[in-house]
Amino acid sequence: MKEKVDLRIEKTELALQASLLNLLKENSFNKITVNDICQKANINRITFYNHYKDKYDLFDSLIKRFKDDLTNTINKNFKQDITLINVEKKVRALIAICLEKCLKYQDVILILSNEDSNPLVEYIIYTSLELIAKEVIIDLKLNQYKNFSLDLISTYIVGGLTATILYWLRNQSTYSRLQLTNFIDEQLSMIYKHYRKE
Repeated sequence: MKEKVDLRIEKTELALQASLLNLLKENSFNKITVNDICQKANINRITFYNHYKDKYDLFDSLIKRFKDDLTNTINKNFKQDITLINVEKKVRALIAICLEKCLKYQDVILILSNEDSNPLVEYIIYTSLELIAKEVIIDLKLNQYKNFSLDLISTYIVGGLTATILYWLRNQSTYSRLQLTNFIDEQLSMIYKHYRKE
C-alpha cells in the first residue's frame, strides 16, 4: 500500500511543479499566487500545503529536481568504467548527456535564467560539470602546463561550457544537439592540445 501512496504524492508534486512552470511562462514568479498554482493544477489548497510550505518551497523543489537529475546522471555516467575508456571520448559522451538533460528541462532553464537575471541555473549547470572537469584536467595532466592552477583551468573550461549550453538553449533552432556536441568537442580538443605538457 505504501507504494501507491508514494506514487500519488509524486503525481501531485509533479502536477504542482508543472502548474508553476506553465504559470512562469505567462507571469513573473512574484505575481504568481498559491491559488493560481492550485487552480492551474486542479488541486485544492489544503493538498498544496500538505506538500509544500509555500510557493517558494515548490519553486525550490522544481530546481532541486533539475539539479539532482543532471548531477546524478553526469556522476553515474562519468564514474562508470572510467579506466576502460579514453577520457576524451568519455567527456564527449558526458557533454551529449548534459545537453540531453538540459534539453529535457529547457523550459525550467529558460524561465529561471530569464527570471530577474537569476544566476541559479548557470550555477547548477556549472557545479554539475565542475567536479568532472577537474578530474579530466588531472587525468590529462592539463594542470601541469605553465603552472596554471587546477581551479583556473577548470573555471575557464566550465564557464565556457555553461555559457555555450545556455546560448544553445536560447537559440536552439540555429544548431542541432549533434552540431553543438561536435563544436564543443572540437573546442575541447584544441584546449587539450594547447594545455598538454609537451
